[in-house]
Amino acid sequence: MTANPVSLLPSQLAAFVLSPTDTAAITLANGNLANTAAYSGAPDFQTTATASASCGTPYSITPSKGSLTSTNYDFTNFVSGTVTITGTATQTINLSSTLPSAVTYGKITSVPLSATTGSGGTVTWSLLSGPSGTTINGSTLNIGGAGTIKVQAIQNGTCTYAASPTVTYTLTVSPAPLTVTAPSPSYPYGTNITTALAATAPTITGWVGSDTSALVSGSPVYTTSATSTSDPNSFTLSVAQGYLAVASNAAANYTLVAPTATYTSGTITITKASQTIGYVAPSSITYGGFPTVTASANSNTTNASSGLSVTATATGALTAQGYSGSTFNFNASGTGAATITLTQVGNTDYAAATPVVLTFTVAQAPLYVTANSYTREQGAANPTFTYYIGTATVGATGGFQNGDTDIPSVLSGVPVLTTTATQASPQGTYTVSVDTSAMTSTNYTLVPKNGTLTVGPAGTYVITANPSSLTIQRGLRGQSTITITPSNDYQGTITLTCGALPANVTCTVSPSTYTFTGEYVSNSIVFPENPQQGTITINTTSATVVGANSAQKSNVSLTGLLIPGAFAGLFLLFARKRVARIATFWSLCALLALGIGATLGLSSCGGSSVNTTAAAGTQTITITGSGTTPSGSGTVTATVPLTVTIQ
Repeated sequence: MTANPVSLLPSQLAAFVLSPTDTAAITLANGNLANTAAYSGAPDFQTTATASASCGTPYSITPSKGSLTSTNYDFTNFVSGTVTITGTATQTINLSSTLPSAVTYGKITSVPLSATTGSGGTVTWSLLSGPSGTTINGSTLNIGGAGTIKVQAIQNGTCTYAASPTVTYTLTVSPAPLTVTAPSPSYPYGTNITTALAATAPTITGWVGSDTSALVSGSPVYTTSATSTSDPNSFTLSVAQGYLAVASNAAANYTLVAPTATYTSGTITITKASQTIGYVAPSSITYGGFPTVTASANSNTTNASSGLSVTATATGALTAQGYSGSTFNFNASGTGAATITLTQVGNTDYAAATPVVLTFTVAQAPLYVTANSYTREQGAANPTFTYYIGTATVGATGGFQNGDTDIPSVLSGVPVLTTTATQASPQGTYTVSVDTSAMTSTNYTLVPKNGTLTVGPAGTYVITANPSSLTIQRGLRGQSTITITPSNDYQGTITLTCGALPANVTCTVSPSTYTFTGEYVSNSIVFPENPQQGTITINTTSATVVGANSAQKSNVSLTGLLIPGAFAGLFLLFARKRVARIATFWSLCALLALGIGATLGLSSCGGSSVNTTAAAGTQTITITGSGTTPSGSGTVTATVPLTVTIQ
């Protein structure tokens, strides 16, 4: 229940206080003024005004329930009013001509209220209606929002003048126009402009007080000629309202509608896109190796993420060997520090990629120093151990790399090969140790590989004849190849001789001696000793001398000696005595000749025959080999029979 303001003459004050039935307004729960059918009775009023109250000064009227009753309502809310003591002269209020009739929200936040009256008294201002937040503070109107504001002006009267008729001041507050400014984003080449702009809000200004762009929902419409394939450059970005809207609780205060609202273009800047270089590289590199680096940030063979080709360079112990697709090939041509640098310099649309610098320390390659393995017979002296460097396969692990060979610029020094086996060691397997401490190499780590010395049983040999039998016509000869095959790495000298021979048969072995030294090494490979061969020749005779023929041969020979001797003797005999008579001399000569002839004739008639032909038949000739032992303290023998048939 509200007590309405009233103006009274001083003589009327007592009656008002006693019976103020026409000075109260009762508002029910539905917000409407109540009619007397809804209640009965009347409220009571109390005021601070007295019969001596000052004129023109409002005094408080405080209502209370009094005799009010109602079936449906309970009277609990009482709002005070005022009572003013005035005179009876009339007066009017004239509003100041400076009061604006229309303003824009936010441009003016308050309006000084000004008016004149006939009494010259103070005008009281009250707010009749207006946007939420609108208030009057004394004679100042504080604008709370856009809309229509109505203010009532009254002069409450004086002791001379009665209260003036109320005057209404109307002010129209227009919505504040907002300014929408398109963004000026920067996008790298290849960006989907439509998608990117959909997530980019414009800048909205023109807000009043603490209001912000948080009151706006929806998105604007952007227009630009820039696309994802546009080369780096600047492009205009226009903006329109589109679906932008101010929240309902503030919609009356602002406008986004052009041309009242302002829409300002921005600028899209397309920059060079960045790119990266992906790669796959080895974790370690060894001298002589051929490492590869694959530069690919995507699934194709175009290397960098931009699709542009990557360049690779190498320094230090690596040498570039070209590329295939996105794979770069290198050769570890030395040892020590090395780098591989991958670069992509960019183009019109892409900035240069950050170079990828891969650092390595190229390690020495292993190089095998291997002792050859040997086998010797028990009791023999150890062989002179040999070794080989590298492997049979060029470039394999443990072998020479990059075409290297065993030359001083690659490798210096020789290994020391030792074993615990002595000439007196029993049968068994012994290690041939390799010591590489005296060897050096820049590009290789020398890896010793021990060999073995196998001491086996005492060496022997076998003699074979091919053919093993000969058929020879008397007076001719036959030959057979003799092969001596050592076993158990026999070492020593073997002499071959023929055993008992048939009459008129000779046997010759060529050569008669053979020397075996055990295993041998060729091209770093140990080979067993080879068999050796010789030739055995069997000679037969075919000649028989019988009777005179035999004696004749003997006598002729004797006559050749006797006749000259006889003549020489006679010559010496008679020469000194100077035989005088020639007849006697010649007689003696004739006699001597006859004697010799008779002797020869007698021998021929009475002689016997001599047989020098090999006998027909089959016999076995034994070929015997006699060899020395390694220690020289014994003999190793072997035989082979040769069957000879003489026809």
